[in-house]
Formats: sequence, structure tokens, C-alpha cells
Amino acid sequence: MKKRIKILNNRFSKMKISAKVISYIALAVSIISVYFQFFYINHELKYATLYPILDQEEKKLIFPIFLKNTGNQTETILDFKLLLEARDNNESFYKRISNLDEPQFFSIMNPGESQRIDLIGYYDIYLFGTILTEENNFYYKPISELEDLNLILQTTYLTKKGVAATQERVIGKITFTTSETIKRIDCPPIELQELDLEKDDFEIYQYSLIPDNKQYESLSVDFTDSTSIKNNFDKLLFLERVMKSDKEENYETLKILEEILRPYR
Repeated sequence: MKKRIKILNNRFSKMKISAKVISYIALAVSIISVYFQFFYINHELKYATLYPILDQEEKKLIFPIFLKNTGNQTETILDFKLLLEARDNNESFYKRISNLDEPQFFSIMNPGESQRIDLIGYYDIYLFGTILTEENNFYYKPISELEDLNLILQTTYLTKKGVAATQERVIGKITFTTSETIKRIDCPPIELQELDLEKDDFEIYQYSLIPDNKQYESLSVDFTDSTSIKNNFDKLLFLERVMKSDKEENYETLKILEEILRPYR
């Protein structure tokens, strides 16, 4: 009998110890909850690009962007840019094909808030070609590469230190046909990725604006002289591209220009 009582006492003693441990755990949980509720700072902003929408008639791409503030602090998006890779035999660079500084791109997101923004890019800007300027002259480079061109989403935002930073992400590859329509777009899987809000380097540290007040020499071409045509061939290509923006209005002129340029292409 005494043995049984001793066993019961031991069990009650262990139960008392367990109750103390539980009370300590409950206290610790309460402290942690108060910490995360009032003192813990978590900057976390995630984004994903959804399926693109094509508009071949207006030569534009629409990339819906999904944003979600998964932290407990207010975050700020300053701008989005859609860039398209331009390549030729010697170099590779990126051209902005989206509008600059759309009002909807400036977003202040509260904790837990989600948002969708449609980023529109006009690929006719890419297909137009590239203009290279000098002091009193310019040169025109038509597009020669149409396959497997990278589409880049560039996001400008404020880090947790309030510094403006940028982050780039490949959101697809695009291939055009020779008739300047989209052949295909290959996009990565839709998945949320984090913006690097921990950046402490001053990626954007100053701005310099230089107004373009250049005046170029007037174009003068003797269409009966092959040397004159060759020397101004790039400018004639530029003129052709400009007139193609309204083919109906410039139909006759384009037809004549095409005949003149055919032997030199």
C-alpha cells in the first residue's frame, strides 16, 4: 500500500513539474507574440509576371504583374520598365519598349496588400531600329536580329533603407517573323519572387538630364548618283521606316524608294 502511495506521489510531483514547464512555454509564446506584433520588422515584397497578352494590330505586348506585400511594413514601387534585347553582329543592348513613368507604376503597398499592374510594351519601337547621333549628324541602324530576343522586366523600388534600387528579371524570349509579326513568345513558369529589399548600395545615386538641342545637316541625295545613294543609304532606310508608319498615305513614295534602294540592299 505504501509503495503505491509513493508511486502516486512521484507521479503528482512530475505533473507539477510539467505544469511549470507549460506555464513557462505559455509565457515564452506570449513574449514572442508581443515581439512579432510590436517590435519585429519584416520587409518582404514579392512579384510575378502572368501570361502575356498579344495585340498584333497595335504591335504591343501586355504583361500583367502581380505584386504582394508579404511583410509587415509599407513598401514603395517607383517604376516598371519593359526592355527588349537588341542584337547585331557586334553588340547587344536593351531598348525600352514600355512607356516611361506611367502614373499607375508608383505604388505604395500596405502589409498584406496585393495588386495587379498591366505593363504595356510597344515592340514597334524595337522594330523601328536604332538612331546613333553625333555632333551634327546621325546614323540609322535597321534591325537585323529577330530570333530569341530576351524580354527584361526592370523594377525600380525603395529598399528598407529608403534607397532607390533596381532589379532585373528575364520574363521571356520573343521571336519575330520577317514580316514583323510575333512568331512565338516563351515565358518562364509563373512564380512569386522576392525583390531584394536588403540592398544598401546606392544603385541610383544621381540623375543628369541633357536636353537634345542638336541640329543636323539637311539630307540631300542625288538619286542619279550611286555614290550619293550609298553614302546616305542608312538615312534613306530611316526615311523608309518613318514613311511605313502610314503606308496608305505614302504608298506611291514608298514604291519609288523601294525601287531605288533595291540594288543596294
